[in-house]
Amino acid sequence: MHLRLVRSGASYTGYYSEDGQTWSTVGTVTAPGQAATQNAGLFVVSASSGSPALIGYTASRSPDRCCRVGAVRS
Repeated sequence: MHLRLVRSGASYTGYYSEDGQTWSTVGTVTAPGQAATQNAGLFVVSASSGSPALIGYTASRSPDRCCRVGAVRS
């Protein structure tokens, strides 16, 4: 499953894709009064207790300002 979040002004639109090529819109929200720069985070849980939850992250516009990604075992 691929997820994409796109900001345009004060609006955010979420998308999903099964193959990373064809995208479907989940929805759009408007958040007035937000700062010019926003931080984003990812949260994931494992489907099995005691198993690590893995996630990959790709920054499409600012790879030099990307984040660290790891696995957390609960």
